[in-house]
This record gives sequence, structure tokens and C-alpha cells, in this order.
Amino acid sequence: MDISERGAPPEPAEAPAPEQKTSGGKGSGRPRKKEKKERTLKQRLTSAGIALVVVCFLLGLFAGMGGAYLLLRFFPDLIPQAETAAAEISDGLWHTLPAAGNANGTGDDADAPAVSNADIYDRAAQCVVGIEAVRKTKVKGLFGFPVSRTVTAVGSGFFVRSNGYIVTNHHVVQNAESLTVALYGGETLPASVIGADESLDLAVLKVDGSYASVQIGSSASLRVGDGVLVIGDPLGKLPGTLTSGVVSHLCRTVKNERGVTLNMFQTDAALNEGNSGGPVFDMRGQVVGVVGAKYDAGSAAGLGFCIPIDDLIGKIDDIIVRGSSGAKPVMGVSVHFVSGAAARQAGLSEGCFVAAVGEGSGAAKAGVKTGDVITAVDGTAVTTAAQLSAVLSRRTPGDTVTLTLTRGGQETSLRITLDEPAASAAPRTQYANVHDY
Repeated sequence: MDISERGAPPEPAEAPAPEQKTSGGKGSGRPRKKEKKERTLKQRLTSAGIALVVVCFLLGLFAGMGGAYLLLRFFPDLIPQAETAAAEISDGLWHTLPAAGNANGTGDDADAPAVSNADIYDRAAQCVVGIEAVRKTKVKGLFGFPVSRTVTAVGSGFFVRSNGYIVTNHHVVQNAESLTVALYGGETLPASVIGADESLDLAVLKVDGSYASVQIGSSASLRVGDGVLVIGDPLGKLPGTLTSGVVSHLCRTVKNERGVTLNMFQTDAALNEGNSGGPVFDMRGQVVGVVGAKYDAGSAAGLGFCIPIDDLIGKIDDIIVRGSSGAKPVMGVSVHFVSGAAARQAGLSEGCFVAAVGEGSGAAKAGVKTGDVITAVDGTAVTTAAQLSAVLSRRTPGDTVTLTLTRGGQETSLRITLDEPAASAAPRTQYANVHDY
């Protein structure tokens, strides 16, 4: 018996040799190459997917921005408005006023003694109204494109006649689609514009019914230092607010944001948005002006400007009687205003230097000549555009006025009949600093 076959343990099976890595041979190298190709394909598909997602995102972004623009452009009222950070203000309790006398006076009580602020308020507050004017305006929307937006302007006004005629500023009601008047006590009424004069920032409204009206005084009696009271609806949230001050200056030339130049007197009474168009009372309780503007420049305070009632009352009557302010009268002259050092240097009187006279005009017929200097109209000095405009605003075409002028160093007077303005009349001169009247 062969010992090696019987007693020796069997030899362990030989382990299989490890698989040899090959790069170019056949056999085991082929699967590795296929796997690499599969990974490359997956990477390509992944990159394509990412690119597709980015493209879809950009398309969605542009579509959303375009939709937002269209929404702002055609449906601006659907966009929620940002809340204001200002404190909420609400109406308080109204106290009962005594019945006010129906006063349509025009300064007949000029010699009446001054009364207390409280007495003036009790009589006048119920003659004052708050005004809301709703209109469309253009504002910058998405990407700076203009969009239409509905806005509400607030102001004040006062009953100038007992049958519902209300005076306010032209800029308060300009381009209004609807007007609402809030009476003392909270009742609201729809109102309509009867007529307006932008050159005086004047508008007259009408509501149905009968109401207590103010007494009209005269701004000509004002002096610097005289006390004045203002009643109005500041911010459109505080109806019946009384503020007080003094006349700070009698004659200021103010150009408002619409480019209209106005002759105003200055006061330090507190004025805010919403006071525009409200009455200014003297210490006898008579209206001597209409709030027109507040100078707002950072830290500036106590600078309010009011339109003298004497400049407005004639136009108010015209609007009530005719339904409009009527045509503005003209003299038929082109003038350059000279004053101060310029007048002295030229050897001229301070006033309106006549640069041209319209052929066939009232001035030509009266004998006004080029080179004359008009110093006064009906005794009122005219050395600025605002002063001359204010004087003519109280006249109507066909009225006769007296011009005081200097000619060759001699003073003379001429009577002139004011004309109707010619339709689309061409300027008499081409000088930028010469004005037609």
C-alpha cells in the first residue's frame, strides 16, 4: 500500500490566482471600459438636467416679472399698498357749537372790536370743511415704467355763501374724478367744481343745502404782527383744528410746484398738508386770506403763505355768478420790471418798464408809449409781476383803471380801458424777461 495515498492528509486546494489587471488585453479589461462609458453618459445626462432646470428657472423668472409688470400696468389697485409708519389718528368727540349767524359780510364790521379765539372758533368752525379729491396719477412702477395709480388729495375749504358755495385751492381739486366734502360734525357730501382760476390757485365748489358761511374781511387792513387764526383739516385726519400765529410779512412772491407765481402774505401759524384752501381769520373773526402753501425744506418751520382775500373776492363772485372766473383783462403792454439798483443805474423809476405796446390795444388808445415806466395802477404800487397780476386779477375786461407812469422824468396819469385777451395772441417781444399784460 502506498503510504502517501493512505496516511498523508490531502493537500489543500490551490487558491485561484488573483485576477490580473490589464489595460489593453482581452478578457477582464472589457467590462471596465464599458463601466467608464456608462459613467460618462450619466454625467452628460446630469449636466443636461441641470442646464434644463436653470433655463426653466430663468424663463419662470422673466415670466413672473412680466406678469408683475402687466399687473401693475393694468390692475394697479390689486397691488397691496405699503402700510404707513405714521401713528394712527382718529376723530375725537365733537363739542356742540352755538348756532352761527349767517354772515355773508364783506368787511362791514371792520371797526368791530377783537374777540377771543374761542369765540371766533365757536362761530367759524362750522363754516369750515375738509375736502377729499380722488384722482388718477402716473407713478413709476416696475423697472421705472409709468403706471396709473389712484390717489386721494386732502385739503380744506369754507362756505363763502349760505347756499352751498365753498372756496378752496385749485391745486386741491385739480383733475379730481370725485370730490367729497366733510362738514363739521362728520357728515360727508358729494361736491362739484363750479369754476377755478389756476393763476390765483382758486376753486369754488358747490354742495346742496343751506349752511352757515364766513364773514369776509379785507387783507388790506393787515399789518405785520397782527394775530391770525387758521381753521382746517391737517393731514385729512384732524378736522376742526385751530392754529394761531401772527402776520410775519405782508408781501411775498411764491412760485408753487406747478410754476404759478402768487402774491402772498406770510404767517407763522402751524400749517400742514390738508390745511390748503382753508380760511385765515383776523382777530375780529373775518376771513382775510386763504391758506396757499407751506415752505417745507428739512428743518424749516413756521413758514406758511396765504393768498390775500382781496385778490380773490372779485374772482369768487365771478365764478358764482358766471360759473367761471371770466376772462383775464389785459392792458396791451409788454413790460420789464425794474427796481432797486437796476432802476437807479438806468435812471428810471421803480416799476414796469414798457418794452412794447400792442397795436390797437387799450394801452395804445390811452397813449401809453414804449419807454414809459408804470409805477402804480389805481394808486397801488406795481414793481413786481405778482403785484401787477394781483391788481389786474380784481378787474374784468371793460373796466377802466388809472395808470400812474413816468415819462422823461415827469410823472403823469392815463385812463385805460382793459381789453379781452386775444385768442392765441403771439408775444409782443421775444425777450425772456419781458412779460405781457
